[in-house]
Amino acid sequence: MTAIRFGTAIRDITPVRPVVLHGYAHRVERSNGVSEPLRLSALALDDGTTQALIITLDTIGLHTTEAAELAAAVERATGVPAANTLICASHTHFAPAVSTAWFSSHEVGFFEPEEADRNRIFSAATGAAKEALETLVPCRVESVRIDVAGVSFNRRTARPDGSVETSFRYPNEGDWAFGEVDRELTAMRFVTETGTGAVLANFGCHPVTGGYDSEADSSRISSDYIHYLRRTVEGAWGYTLHFTLGAAGDAVPRDRYGESRRRIGAVLGESLVLADRMFAPVDGGITVRRLSMEAQTILAFDPGEALTRYEAELQKSREAGETSEGFADALFARFRSSLYPENRFAVPVTLLGIGPVTLVALPFEVLSEFATRMKSRFPQSVLISCAGGYQGYLPFAHEYERGGYEATDRSTHLASGTADALYGLVERHLR
Repeated sequence: MTAIRFGTAIRDITPVRPVVLHGYAHRVERSNGVSEPLRLSALALDDGTTQALIITLDTIGLHTTEAAELAAAVERATGVPAANTLICASHTHFAPAVSTAWFSSHEVGFFEPEEADRNRIFSAATGAAKEALETLVPCRVESVRIDVAGVSFNRRTARPDGSVETSFRYPNEGDWAFGEVDRELTAMRFVTETGTGAVLANFGCHPVTGGYDSEADSSRISSDYIHYLRRTVEGAWGYTLHFTLGAAGDAVPRDRYGESRRRIGAVLGESLVLADRMFAPVDGGITVRRLSMEAQTILAFDPGEALTRYEAELQKSREAGETSEGFADALFARFRSSLYPENRFAVPVTLLGIGPVTLVALPFEVLSEFATRMKSRFPQSVLISCAGGYQGYLPFAHEYERGGYEATDRSTHLASGTADALYGLVERHLR
């Protein structure tokens, strides 16, 4: 068998002061306490020829330019090529905004994180990466795939005429047709002869659970159900769990309030623990392929005009003491033009192979169909959303005709057909 070594490290990245939370554009108040802590972790892999790093952190996501800057900082600190470092976000909606964002009220509006907050994340990532590489030890590699039903549903619920309405909560009445979700919980574990180890887990369910008081809990910092998944597995095995998000663009919890956060995490964690004897050996080395695909934005903006318009609407809102009628459109144009000043985007794709298993990392909130279609053709593939960037939703072209939140020009950044072309690119390389 190919000899693989692994190392792991964890950093707590929970803020110690009130911060702006990223996940809901209408939420403008700063955080008010902590429900579950936030984590950054680094998993280092080395087969003697190739080294790779998987850095996972509790945030809604980093834009592609910021993820690339972080990977470059890790390269300077460790020597591991930036192309071999995968930056993954858990996509929790209850973590600080550490990336450029927009909020619907002029009280926050166009948001850029403070330099100190950015530096704290970069420092945690580079420190964890160095520690993970310094602790490399030989291991056996195993993998498992488990069907976990009853946790999530596809919120793109269809009417009898085929049109879609986004149901943010599970509809308990009405004539709805539910789309598919990727119910597969996948995991790879790296275990030493002495019993220490790490688990790389992947599941596609939006981290948008709340608590008993949705108003208050919305402003509390949390890593969502992922905290309880980690706690369950780490408590049972003592292994460090690294979480990556699957195709969750349209997959949300069937129940998102009360004890749902704890229960979802516990169900996923116990499913892995109960599958202990189902893990199968994985043989093979580490491969990294970086691909790129040019795409056009769905809307075009001139950066200079967008900035001028936004500043005028912001000033008008401040003088009136309330958000102006034209503020939302001006804000949106300002945000999009900051991400895509030339109205096009080179989509980065990372294929990280560990033996026969291929992690397919995309910088989007990927809809379920992408993963289920890919896995039906390539059962050893694993889809990772919000990896290497965070650039909105990724619906196939046919979804735009059906409607729904995920297929609008406010939620998806790139032109219709981008997902179809991207799937073709991924399929060709998997084949």
